[in-house]
Amino acid sequence: MIGKLLCDADLRNLTRVSRRLRAIGCPQYLRRKGVTESASRQSLRVHSDGFKALGMWRQSPGFSAQQILFCNFNFDPTLACLEIPWLLKFFISLPSQPSIFFRCICFYNIQTQTLQNLLDLLKITVHRTRCRNLDISGMSFQDGRWRMKGRQTKCLVLEDLEELEFQDCNLSGQQWMSLLSKLRIPSLRELTIVGETSMVAVYHFLCRHPDVRIIHFRRCTAKDVMPSSSGDLRLPHLWSLKGLPLQLLDLLRSLPSQPAIGKLVVESILPTTSPQDTLFNQVLRCLTLCKGHLALEISLTKEASIAELMRVDVCIPIDLRGTTLPCTISTLCIEYEDVCDESILVCYISEMVLV
Repeated sequence: MIGKLLCDADLRNLTRVSRRLRAIGCPQYLRRKGVTESASRQSLRVHSDGFKALGMWRQSPGFSAQQILFCNFNFDPTLACLEIPWLLKFFISLPSQPSIFFRCICFYNIQTQTLQNLLDLLKITVHRTRCRNLDISGMSFQDGRWRMKGRQTKCLVLEDLEELEFQDCNLSGQQWMSLLSKLRIPSLRELTIVGETSMVAVYHFLCRHPDVRIIHFRRCTAKDVMPSSSGDLRLPHLWSLKGLPLQLLDLLRSLPSQPAIGKLVVESILPTTSPQDTLFNQVLRCLTLCKGHLALEISLTKEASIAELMRVDVCIPIDLRGTTLPCTISTLCIEYEDVCDESILVCYISEMVLV
């Protein structure tokens, strides 16, 4: 009760009196400043002055390894640039044990002056916390010139990182190329991109990461198209693919052979207009480039009517009895997003074999 009546300075001084008062005053002070620990003590959220208060959390009785760290940076770039040094200072202060301090780190609205500033942040973040998942949303930086051909650039190696996700990043095609060309992640298993990106930059990034198993493009529009160089992209461990039909087709055509993937998710953002290039035909072309047993999922947004799959004029010219697919569809799931932006299941077939 007393702590609630004290100002920030007095409450901070109270934590220095004794261990008991520290245990009482620290949580109150940290909540005021924007450091919030979940009830299960599995995640930590930081915003505004909380970045500066991380040093106190580091010395508090509640300091321990967490599963997830959520960092919400200020929308004002000037203030955000002040928050990043405090976060870096905290990361550098972390102990060498346990081996993983934060398993997943989420950066929201991360803005830096230069690409190098961003790379420095990623380097210290991954190396000091030993995180496995990195989720970056609303990222932007001011410079972004891509290196000239033939000029060598030093890559940032992020050891032990397994999952990388970019969401709604405000980057130009050149900036995507600059960023992804400088990242080397030997343990990367999953790549997810939400929002606009550069497929050329993604292609070159995947060429340097052959061990990727999961590639997901969610509501992902492209500033360019993937190079039409068939057979140059090698992803022998690819297991799950998600994206728009043309994105999936470009990626599958770039592989030297048909991948034995386990799951294929086809998104449709807008209804198709050409009778010869319907969603049905696009899905069928994707299936001809896959082999093995796979789970097929078709995701329709509210802009793409469910009539896409039910048009009579689509099915008439296609005779599946004369079509030989190299893959077997073990399950088929069709989802439709209603007006409330909630996905509802409209069709589910447990066993569907097309051979």
